[in-house]
Amino acid sequence: MLGAVLGTCQAYGLGYPLVAFISALGYLELSDIVIAGAAGLRLGTAILRPGLLARRESVVQGARVAAHLFVGSAPLLVAAGLLEAFVSPSELPAPVKIGIGLATGIALYLYLLTAGRRASPLPDAGR
Repeated sequence: MLGAVLGTCQAYGLGYPLVAFISALGYLELSDIVIAGAAGLRLGTAILRPGLLARRESVVQGARVAAHLFVGSAPLLVAAGLLEAFVSPSELPAPVKIGIGLATGIALYLYLLTAGRRASPLPDAGR
């Protein structure tokens, strides 16, 4: 749907202003929507495919994972809302708005790719 709206706006010469408007919040908000979808899929998988667990235990475990995803994604939605309220409609130049969007997207994905990883022990050099 976003592609259809962008294509239509581009046809009427409004593509760049729309990209500038949605760029500041788009990375966070779209990523949050994907995370929410993953939480729902995790619950659905727990119901439909419990594996060796009892269905009740499978749903409890699935709900635990979904709750962690929800709690982790809630701040993203708040941040996206703040960007939508204060940056998107502001009089900032379009390149600044796009830059803010790129910076938030890079920061989010750097965090998602590195958070929770433990340093692996270094191999002993002399042994």
